[in-house]
Amino acid sequence: MAHGGSPVVVSGRTKPSYINRFRAFLERLSLEIEEDQLQGLKFLLHETIPLGILEKCLTPRELFTRMMQQSLLGEGNLDNLQQLFTAAQRSDLAERVRVFKQSSVEEESELQGNENVFLVSRLFPVCLRNGASGFYMQEAA
Repeated sequence: MAHGGSPVVVSGRTKPSYINRFRAFLERLSLEIEEDQLQGLKFLLHETIPLGILEKCLTPRELFTRMMQQSLLGEGNLDNLQQLFTAAQRSDLAERVRVFKQSSVEEESELQGNENVFLVSRLFPVCLRNGASGFYMQEAA
């Protein structure tokens, strides 16, 4: 991804905040996973992550964090998450992961060679600029 693993600076009417697009995506996914579905995801991962560690994951966010620590999940490594959602009969979430992966590829290719790129998003209409210390986002006017 163009900004790598570092946070993206978002500035607008309020103080600048740091939002990592990947982590924001995982947070939105975690809000759509019910307790019984979380148990199913953990069951599917029990051969990959030790059961004792999985038992400590009480929320989807904690499970995603553990997957990242085990190198099973990352900005450029979403295949395992997509397969996990497919196996758990959550094709809606698997499709969202696929779309996120595709948008990340398209965003990166758009950024190459462009100083200013307007991104159209339902959540964050922003202008992405290439500054001295890397890319940053600014609220679109």
